[in-house]
Amino acid sequence: KLLQAVPYVLEEQLADNVDELHFAVGTRRDDGKTPVAVVTRELMTRWQDALRSAGIVPTAMYAESDFVPAPPGQLVLVVEADALLARRPGALPQSLPLDSDGTSIEAALGDPASAASLGMLCYAIAEEWPKHSAAIEKWRNRFASFQVQLLAQSALPLLAKQLPDATAGTSGIEVHPAAVNLLQGPFAAQRSSGGDRAAWRVAAVLAGALIVLWAFGYWLESRRLHAQERDLDAATIALAQSALPAGGSTSRSGKALRLAFEQRLQQVRKSGGDNMLSALAAVAQATSRVPGVHVESFSFSGSDLDLKLVAADAAGLEHVGDALRSTGWQATLTSTSGTADKYSGKLRVQAGSRS
Repeated sequence: KLLQAVPYVLEEQLADNVDELHFAVGTRRDDGKTPVAVVTRELMTRWQDALRSAGIVPTAMYAESDFVPAPPGQLVLVVEADALLARRPGALPQSLPLDSDGTSIEAALGDPASAASLGMLCYAIAEEWPKHSAAIEKWRNRFASFQVQLLAQSALPLLAKQLPDATAGTSGIEVHPAAVNLLQGPFAAQRSSGGDRAAWRVAAVLAGALIVLWAFGYWLESRRLHAQERDLDAATIALAQSALPAGGSTSRSGKALRLAFEQRLQQVRKSGGDNMLSALAAVAQATSRVPGVHVESFSFSGSDLDLKLVAADAAGLEHVGDALRSTGWQATLTSTSGTADKYSGKLRVQAGSRS
């Protein structure tokens, strides 16, 4: 609302038509006054077009005079080309043409008598200082202190240090509260989040791709595990079918095979199967004590367990029999045969006759 009212409030103080002017409002000061910057719309448009043609999208735009340093108790001058930027304590900055007789400095002071209570700090480009030194040096003895600092190329680095979000704090100079951002109203910076959205879009795409890859990997691993499970089930069923008595159905399901095995186990136990299991356990323990011996086949009938053993030598077969007999089983080696690299023999263990 203030921005809308300002043109009409200042209309009588301006020579130009307010419809051709652009107004920008600054921060209200402690004394209740609010600084206002005025520039022609045509000039603002030219500035923005020049920036866009250079690929620059500004978020703020200030008059360079707003960033003249404001150390306390000093009149600060910034000399560049034939222009003079001036700021005296407690006053708004001024941009004046630099004349040779020093009247521009007098205009900057307002009251020439105030020079005696102020210091002068002048910034000037080194190569331009000889051209303007006479107009400024004539004021040397009228100020309480007088200091000139020469700049290497331009005043831009000096002014840039006074930006609110830059390095002003390191220089000990505070940003003047009268600085007014010109990008207001129809010239306000477009706070587009397109760049942020683009960055988040890339992150979202990468995250989505990662999720897809994880899901695909999980699906492949699940398929692999299911295939292994099917193969294991098929092998288990094939083994179970081969172990059942002849004539059993080869199309039994896993549940039917389990039931058939439980029934068969009960039959084995009733027919002395417990003795067979005990004998097999004893054989397993005995062969484990003799390296190079393994059971090739076995059969059980009544109370007798007949084994076909394979060993590296004949002594290995005898050691198995000795190991069984040492645990109380009757073990008889009924036959042996040998080749160049192995010996085989038949061993009968009487499962029901432990001594």
